[in-house]
Amino acid sequence: MSTTGPFHAGEVAVQRRVGETAVAERNGGVIGGSIVAGAIPFLAQQPMVVVGSLAADGQVWASMLFGEKGFVTASTPQVVRIDVSRSFPVPGDPIWTNVQVYPDVGLIALELATRRRLRINGKMVRSGNVAELAVAQAYPNCPKYIQRRQFVGVDASRREPSFERGTLIGPREAEILRAADTLFIATIHDMTGMDCSHRGGNPGFIEVLTPNEMRVPDYTGNSMYNTLGNLELDPRAGVVVADFDRGEVLQLTGTVTVDWDVPGSDQLTTGTRRFWRMRVDRWVWSRLPVKPLWDYIDPSPFNPDVASPFQEGSS
Repeated sequence: MSTTGPFHAGEVAVQRRVGETAVAERNGGVIGGSIVAGAIPFLAQQPMVVVGSLAADGQVWASMLFGEKGFVTASTPQVVRIDVSRSFPVPGDPIWTNVQVYPDVGLIALELATRRRLRINGKMVRSGNVAELAVAQAYPNCPKYIQRRQFVGVDASRREPSFERGTLIGPREAEILRAADTLFIATIHDMTGMDCSHRGGNPGFIEVLTPNEMRVPDYTGNSMYNTLGNLELDPRAGVVVADFDRGEVLQLTGTVTVDWDVPGSDQLTTGTRRFWRMRVDRWVWSRLPVKPLWDYIDPSPFNPDVASPFQEGSS
């Protein structure tokens, strides 16, 4: 089988394991070294992007950046520009400290209302209030499992920003995870750098197994296995979820194990019988000082039933 193309050894290994090499090679044709022309105005309309980054201590984090429309733009097909002065700060988020140490990042722009998304990987440098991302890879993703929300503005009343850090998942963190229908995961590869990907499902698709472990079903996707391919070679990962109603963000970092061929899980996993489990090392909970406002529209029609035969605390 061919191992040429845009995929590294971990991605190829997973594609072969699940028998989807041919589909991956076809779909991999969308991966390019620059942003396609039609995606440039798309970026400028987004009030939210998610960025994966690596901290000095080696831990991977996923960060949500919110701001006025136009705070993220593509000045050219090879450069993404983030105007930090037009963003809403997320207290406690390590993103800007991280990129000073390790410039490789993975960015995903997702327009929830239309289910369009764009992934961009490359190197980011910040100078003052401007961060520029030099594009190494850019490609659209499939619209599955995205719950539609319409961004309608921001709450004009400012709140006192706050954040907390911890190591064990407590009642508040567990409530946020179990209520979430949208998740982003950042992973890393030693040669290609960072990647950031979306996961979605009906509330309850994220299971809190123990105070330091969570589990997520791995649904059918585009067969490229960028996330699982990275995890095949490096278990480090960062996860971020938002409470869209309260204007709160929960970030978690740790290591991931993939469970293959789990008996009795076909309905829960859309037939893949796969889960990934994160052992949480640390988390950061943040309340945004400026609250973005979203109108919920509808869930993805692809979401499976989350009723699970597994009990909390099981492995």
